[in-house]
Amino acid sequence: CSCHSVGSRDSYCQTLTGQCNCRPGIGGRSCDKCQRGYFDLSERGCRACDCSPLGSVDMHCQETGSCLCKRGFVGMKCEQCQENYYYEVSTFHCQLCPVCYGLVQDEVERLRQRMKELEEELDRFSSHPEQLYQLYSNHLQTAIRDMEAQSMQGE
Repeated sequence: CSCHSVGSRDSYCQTLTGQCNCRPGIGGRSCDKCQRGYFDLSERGCRACDCSPLGSVDMHCQETGSCLCKRGFVGMKCEQCQENYYYEVSTFHCQLCPVCYGLVQDEVERLRQRMKELEEELDRFSSHPEQLYQLYSNHLQTAIRDMEAQSMQGE
């Protein structure tokens, strides 16, 4: 028979066809591969892809379980609209947002980048607190000099 040790329920097969007794979601004569619409061959069988019927190109997925998405859809199962898209109920599709929304999106992206830079700077200071101390010491000394200079001018 040569039934697959993981994919088949046992080592017996039908005498006429040679078909082994496969676990759920597993196919092939020797139960050695997942059926279409399933992935992750294991002793429990293959898991269903569960691709979104609205967002997926088809109900089949890759070996990782991720589905192939239609334009505008994202996610492992193609269950949500990608950024800068919205779900249009009347057409059952993700539609590109109006052009003016792109201006808002550009600003959001600029702010995300700035936030990332600040997080990196905070990480750097938390791993080297002496740099933060030095930075504030320099600012404090500059402020003291400015105040003394203003004080001298006021006399």
